[in-house]
Amino acid sequence: MNCNPVPIVEDDLLIIPWNDQVLLVPHCMIHRFCIMAKERPRLVGVLALLRDPHDFKKLTGKPKLPPELESFLELPEIRATVMEVTTPVLERHDKSITIIKQDVTLNVGTDDHVFLGMKRQCKDRRNRLMRITEIRQNSSIARSYDSLESDEPIKVGTRVAAAKW
Repeated sequence: MNCNPVPIVEDDLLIIPWNDQVLLVPHCMIHRFCIMAKERPRLVGVLALLRDPHDFKKLTGKPKLPPELESFLELPEIRATVMEVTTPVLERHDKSITIIKQDVTLNVGTDDHVFLGMKRQCKDRRNRLMRITEIRQNSSIARSYDSLESDEPIKVGTRVAAAKW
């Protein structure tokens, strides 16, 4: 688990009924949750309020999502590529914590069901997390925060997928 210091970002939790269970899912992670709901892998991380973690495998049918998010259950993985990058900026948060902030332009947008606040993850050796901060029809801008330990910025051509839990 990556324990790099990053700014705390508030996120709305969605209450998702599924059979006799109730799950709490961060809104920004709804795409990853829907991928997991279709594939029924093991329960990972933050999804929670299950009485028993093994209950996730026993769930049948589909979870009851808010109407505006139901289409995510039918979507395949939203894959993207970094098309442009900004120069990384160092931010000092106290004497011992410095993080690197970098904005990247992705080749996916509202036409691809990407939404503001959605979490994405670089598919490079650092697996850096990013959050969509601006969105257009066919592109979006995401902001990445990383620790000073990172020895290289995100590069054009880096592949990006749904963030893991």
